[in-house]
Amino acid sequence: MIRLLFILILVVGMVACSSAPRKGTIGQLRRVDIAIEKENIDQGFDKAIESYERFLEKTEKTAMTPEAIRRLADLKVEKEYGLITESSSDSAKSDLARPKKSTKKTSAKTTKKDIDSPGRSAPRKKQRATPDVTSALAYRKGETDTNFEDRSTSSIPPDTASTVDELPAEFNLERTGAKEAVDLYRKLLTEYPEYERSDQALYQLSRALEEQGQVEESMLVMERLVAAFPDSKYLDEVEFRRGESFFARRNYPAAEKAYESVVAIGEKSQFYVLALFKLGWSYYKQDLYNKALHKFIALLDYKAASGYDFGRISDDQEGKRIRDTLRIASQSFSNLGGVTAIIDYFSGYGRRKYEHVVYASLGEYYFSKQRYNDAVTTYSTFVSRNRTHRQAPLFDLRVIAINKAGGFASLVIEAKKEYVNRYGFGADYWKHFKPDYRPEVLDGLKVTLFDLANHYHARYQNKLKTKEKPNNLKEALHWYREFLGSFPMVDESAAMNYQLAELLLENKMYHEAAHEFEKTAYVYPVFAKAEKAAYASVYAFREHLKQVKGDDREQAVRDVIRVSLKFAESYPQNKKAAAVLAAAVDELYALKDYKSALIAARNLIERFPSIPKDVRRSALLVAAHSSFELELYADAEKAYTDVLKLVPESDALHDTLTDNLVASIYKQGEAANRSQNYKQAAEHFLRVARVAPASKLRPTADFDAAVALIKVEEWPIAASILTDFRKRFPKHKLQPEVTKKLAYIYREEGDFAKAAAEFLRIDAETTEPELRREALLTAADLYRKVDDLATARQVYRRYIEMFPEPVDVNIEARDNLATILKEQGEQKLYLDELQNLVDLEAAAGEYQTLKTREIAGLAALILARVDYEKSVAVRLVEPFAKNLQRKQALVKRVTEAYTKLFDYEIGVVTAEATFYLAETYADFSRSLMNSERPDGLSPLESEQYELALEEQAFPFEEKAIEMHQANIELISRGIYNEWIENSLDKLAVFMPARYEKPEMENNKFASMQGFRFENKELYRIKQAEAARAAEAKNSRMSESGQSKRSDGVDQTPASTGGRTD
Repeated sequence: MIRLLFILILVVGMVACSSAPRKGTIGQLRRVDIAIEKENIDQGFDKAIESYERFLEKTEKTAMTPEAIRRLADLKVEKEYGLITESSSDSAKSDLARPKKSTKKTSAKTTKKDIDSPGRSAPRKKQRATPDVTSALAYRKGETDTNFEDRSTSSIPPDTASTVDELPAEFNLERTGAKEAVDLYRKLLTEYPEYERSDQALYQLSRALEEQGQVEESMLVMERLVAAFPDSKYLDEVEFRRGESFFARRNYPAAEKAYESVVAIGEKSQFYVLALFKLGWSYYKQDLYNKALHKFIALLDYKAASGYDFGRISDDQEGKRIRDTLRIASQSFSNLGGVTAIIDYFSGYGRRKYEHVVYASLGEYYFSKQRYNDAVTTYSTFVSRNRTHRQAPLFDLRVIAINKAGGFASLVIEAKKEYVNRYGFGADYWKHFKPDYRPEVLDGLKVTLFDLANHYHARYQNKLKTKEKPNNLKEALHWYREFLGSFPMVDESAAMNYQLAELLLENKMYHEAAHEFEKTAYVYPVFAKAEKAAYASVYAFREHLKQVKGDDREQAVRDVIRVSLKFAESYPQNKKAAAVLAAAVDELYALKDYKSALIAARNLIERFPSIPKDVRRSALLVAAHSSFELELYADAEKAYTDVLKLVPESDALHDTLTDNLVASIYKQGEAANRSQNYKQAAEHFLRVARVAPASKLRPTADFDAAVALIKVEEWPIAASILTDFRKRFPKHKLQPEVTKKLAYIYREEGDFAKAAAEFLRIDAETTEPELRREALLTAADLYRKVDDLATARQVYRRYIEMFPEPVDVNIEARDNLATILKEQGEQKLYLDELQNLVDLEAAAGEYQTLKTREIAGLAALILARVDYEKSVAVRLVEPFAKNLQRKQALVKRVTEAYTKLFDYEIGVVTAEATFYLAETYADFSRSLMNSERPDGLSPLESEQYELALEEQAFPFEEKAIEMHQANIELISRGIYNEWIENSLDKLAVFMPARYEKPEMENNKFASMQGFRFENKELYRIKQAEAARAAEAKNSRMSESGQSKRSDGVDQTPASTGGRTD
């Protein structure tokens, strides 16, 4: 017997080690690979089965008998079918059973604001294009609703399942081993009804029966398991299998109940998602579409809450399930009335962030049924309700595509126009988005504008539509200009511009055509027809010139010459270039194409050296202007000097040329600045005043000279220039900048008083809040540096009153003001300012910072110290009762003040507050013991009085000790400061035997820096315990009639402190 037991245990271990768990879902039961290592596995199973059979045959019934029967049956089933006999709840289910965990929890429900408002601030990095959900929701071609139902509701996914008929011939459902296993399970359940693992036996029996094709018997066994073991760990799988069986037999009410049982278990069940899906189908098959939708939406909510990205529905099993869920939801909504049903549903049951996917799914469902109008209505309804949703433009593009697929040409055009109205650059849409972050919307806009322009251009050229010609022309011009206004420099812009110009030329609109040809030729960097467009611009301007009369003719001539010169310069190889250039030379002065003008003027002078003086002057003038615009400033200066020799001072042109001469000098200064040759730059700038003292450019040049000298730290010269500027140009717009520069110079020179005055001037001259704040604070700081405390005080006061925000800066300013008041001996004002500071910080709320808490905490310590000193000063002398009452009030006030300091959570503040709380209690104890004794007491009365005083004073001394001990507890945490050291000194006096030790004198913690604020709740618990102990002691004293003079004194603080940062 013992030997058999040993063999049994050994076999159990061997089989457990050699058989990896292979259990799974219903579909997986038929998908096991029977051929893998069949021989070795069979040998292991055979040995184990033989051992169990021998055990059951040779031994009497024992407590191990039912377990051996179950294990023997499990081995037979596992051998025959590969079924696993361990807990199904531990098995690996389909990846659809649970979604992948997201690192960030999201909510499926949302508000309308979440759906409509995408957020105004764009991220710093350019976003990827918004994924088009419609493409991910396209339905399978040729898949009918019936095909879809068969595929999506199949218990076994069709792409992986094998039917019984497809199994190898040797895989006989009626194998002897399987029958024996069924008999063993039944024997176990019959003979051992109290067997603790009966639910597992029922579970395995149902699976074995199912594998043998005895579906009805398997269902009966599962029903027995559900009824007898409602808490079984196999319940969810069993109920799901029952639901699948009922559903397959079209018993949808029964399937509904079974699936509901799984759903009721919740998300912890591996079958939760599949059960939701099939429960929805069960309702759908009963025409209960609303109930079905609740389950389908619940499934989508579950996925959304798990972080699933509905914008990028994948092609894996999970993505397929989501698409199937969306499709059946779409069919449900369609049955309930279509898009209005979606609106009613989400209005009644809460908005969802993924609503757009539901709309898109319904739209694609209708599209697959060639219900184009319904599809368009669905997409359009979503857009009308969610104008700024990221998918709205893509939905509108889908409307265009659907109308096109339906062959509705007029609707396509109207939809394209509507798209432009909604997403053109002037639309309200771009108040919510930055164009660079919506490339897919811009792509749609570009294609739509391109199509509209070409559509109407083609209709304009259609000889069969002559009556529509004016309207088609108007439309074509409009859409060409919309395209070019929206996309001025994309690859298609040049060609579109050329087509616009040709359209204008076709309609003999020469002036507009000329401008568009010119733009086409010279604006775009690369265009194959640029030369043709350039000459066409000359041609169109000349044709326009033929039509112009009167005053407008001059401008028309200028236009002809301008484009002629550009053509000659750009295309000198053209056989017409020389003639075009010759015609343009006389009007070069009026032109501003500076590179061409300079070349043309030099060519004119070189080719015709004997030209008249006035023509020569004109050529020199063009050369000077062109050199200036080409940044050849030294050449420009020389040319302007030469041409000025040919222009008398009485000529109005003389002043203009002088300004240009000054500008060329100034530009040389700018160039020197860019090359960081600041002294040379300053010299150029200062030359402006010497060449033309009255020039309008002089103020700017003088200022820039000073700036350049500042960069090389020529402080005195720079200050002199700026001071002169202030006097010479008092109303110039650069005066505020002059003040800033002077402030900087004086500060760098160390003349802090002058610098401070300039900073105050900045405050007076500017309206920029940030600049004013900085100027006032800097001025105050500089006044403190020169010990002008009175002015510094005024400046801080001005800042505090004018700039209550940012709160933290205001608090720091108040702290500085308080410091000045203290230095000036204004004690009352000093304390008042500290109180204002504390009150302001307490009301700061979310604007509180570690710095503000530290400042306020230290201020509050000073205020509390004032009350502490008042309390200590009160002596308990006659009139005793009055002084006692006063002392009690002060003690209460002090303890409350110090207790509040713990809330700042600043280490040094907490330690000092704890120390002074202890000292407050110690002082009260001493005051009682040192109080004035009543006269006329007998020796006995005196003795009793002394005892009473000790009874009164002792609790306060104990409280003082407790507070000091709370302070030194921080030492064990590596926290140490002067107030903890002070507490140690005090404890050495109170309890010398314990605390007056040599090792305590070793200041080994003195170098420790920083504090950790300990758990606040821990100290409150300690405080509460101390309060209860003190209350109990006071109660005993009251009962004995010995607490007459301690009334009104708060012996327990609100907190024991001990918290540090």
